[in-house]
Amino acid sequence: MAALPRRAPLAILVALGSAVAAAAPASGEGCASRSCAAEATTRGSMLLQSASVVGHKDLSAFAELSESAITCDEASWPDKDHGLVCGECKVLVNRFSSHYRTCSGYCKTVGRTCVGAWEEEGDTCRELHTMTCEQTLASSDAICQCGAELPQGDTCYGKLAALAREEGNEVGGRVWTRDADKCKSECSADSRCQSVSFCPQWNGCWMKDRNLVGTEPTRELGRCKTFYKKPCGTAAPAPTRSPVPSPSPAPVPSPTPAPLGGGPQTLKAMSYNTQYSGYPSRVSQFGAKIAEVGAAVVGTQECQDKKALARASGYSLVPDTDFQNPIFYDPGQVSLVPGTSGWKKLPRDNHATRTLTWARFKFAGSGASFWFFNTH
Repeated sequence: MAALPRRAPLAILVALGSAVAAAAPASGEGCASRSCAAEATTRGSMLLQSASVVGHKDLSAFAELSESAITCDEASWPDKDHGLVCGECKVLVNRFSSHYRTCSGYCKTVGRTCVGAWEEEGDTCRELHTMTCEQTLASSDAICQCGAELPQGDTCYGKLAALAREEGNEVGGRVWTRDADKCKSECSADSRCQSVSFCPQWNGCWMKDRNLVGTEPTRELGRCKTFYKKPCGTAAPAPTRSPVPSPSPAPVPSPTPAPLGGGPQTLKAMSYNTQYSGYPSRVSQFGAKIAEVGAAVVGTQECQDKKALARASGYSLVPDTDFQNPIFYDPGQVSLVPGTSGWKKLPRDNHATRTLTWARFKFAGSGASFWFFNTH
């Protein structure tokens, strides 16, 4: 074999730290200008590079480069639209706006940081424009490039004001706890978990697969809140402010006497016939409905297991309020005035014994009190 010229161009295929060199054909020999490029393909995480090599020292440099390069198993990554891999650790992501929200959210699901994001063109790897890793996009597809693996045990969380309106799919089982930190710890231990629906009144939390960024719409469901994984060191997004209209002169109202004391306070009360035949099979449903309404005080009828209903709803039981018409309350909204609860029998009808139950409560904020009565 004839000796190679000193600076002959070589095609170097780098794979897992090993280098293979082959002489490129002389100009006009072997293949057309495009067919050679077509024959050079990548497999898995291989990188195809071309360079001029001078002696053994330059080959060693390329070997060292390949050993330090980040390698990714894109074949195992989820939601690649049309299975497209656009480059090293770079894929066309499907379900972008509906599920992952950002490229940081997508890379987080594969345990990596985000290093690049682009809007795609026509479900291909063509890039329309560059985005930030935290940027949302009203599109089902985007191109995301991931980098180094996320350090283990270094997970941070943001919190929504209430429960996310769209929670995502449940992963794993229910976590029985009233401790938000316990919920976060369980989520951190499961790579599928991206957010948590935490409901202390139900003594539990539910791990979800939906990526959130902190600006999602929420809904009120008792004291439930959503926690979500986020990159450490990033501040929560500022709420979107409505445009401030230009000031206009306002009519001057006539003076009115100042009200005595504070303004009016309101609360929600609930009367709930739980139907005796629903025990014990429907206790969890009864408790879920109480928590969903989120009333401060609940008077029940036909309750056959008041302790089980208290556990299922996350509410506190008012003592001495009968065995089937007990009263429950949310200690986050009101407090029970000790020694004020009780019950008495009423004249029965043709169906069952009737009773009246009562208790006195105070508002959590002002301390103003009120009586609550419950009968059936």
